[in-house]
Amino acid sequence: MLANLLAPVGLGRFIRESFGQQPLLLRGGGERVEGLLSLARVAQAVLRRGQEQGKFLVADGSFADEATVQAYLEAGQPIVWNAARGASAALDSLTAEITEALGAHVWANVYSTGSAMKPFQVHFDAHDVLAVQCEGAKEWMVSKVRLNCPLDVPALAPTVRRALEERRAEAQAEPLMTVVTEPGDVLYIPRGQFHDARTPEGRSLHVTFAIAPPTGIDVVDLLGRLALGEALFREYLPHPASDEDGSQTRACLAKLAERLGELARSDELLRALGAWPRMWLQG
Repeated sequence: MLANLLAPVGLGRFIRESFGQQPLLLRGGGERVEGLLSLARVAQAVLRRGQEQGKFLVADGSFADEATVQAYLEAGQPIVWNAARGASAALDSLTAEITEALGAHVWANVYSTGSAMKPFQVHFDAHDVLAVQCEGAKEWMVSKVRLNCPLDVPALAPTVRRALEERRAEAQAEPLMTVVTEPGDVLYIPRGQFHDARTPEGRSLHVTFAIAPPTGIDVVDLLGRLALGEALFREYLPHPASDEDGSQTRACLAKLAERLGELARSDELLRALGAWPRMWLQG
């Protein structure tokens, strides 16, 4: 399924020339997304929110039956289904395939939107996005403005929020590309790249595969887990009262750094990194 989505570029060329580097638009036909997802399935899911996997965001959450859902949709209001699992066998299978192919944490977000309201303003994501149009049409603006390597981590959340506010106007004023995607079209947007999407008319359904490969911060986290198994890293650091000139502390830090370097070059760390995407599949 992934090879079909990335045709005619192919996975290898996509990774070499676009992945993490620049936006890419791939045109395709409706047969590309046949069986992947439908507006009818999303309408069913929003009625069963307590029983479906993932998180729903809607403008008005009071749905009593199919008629109220249809009225909401016909009014052009949005339904966002984040981290959708079980939406269809094909969607789950494709999510797993992207996870394996890119060695990344991947999750599917479903957007059923109309012309009345956009779920988001111009923004960037702290993960890569592979947007697949399933039904209707979507107009995208991808900006030239791109932040350098944002991450979805709590410590960086204030920085991300500030960048969204401070650079939104600049991003709107500097479009790189404006395209309309139709069923079977695929749009790739690297993390940090500002973009906007709107439904020009009728209803649109697309799935974005959020893609987060391991980073150096994940390596630091894995090293921390490996270090927990060694007494050297669990020992107390020298107390300042007995180390007035800091020489003992410097020697201790040098010893820790040397061992961390050994762990960073170890087969054990490579095995842990190899298991990283499978951890997300199992979760």
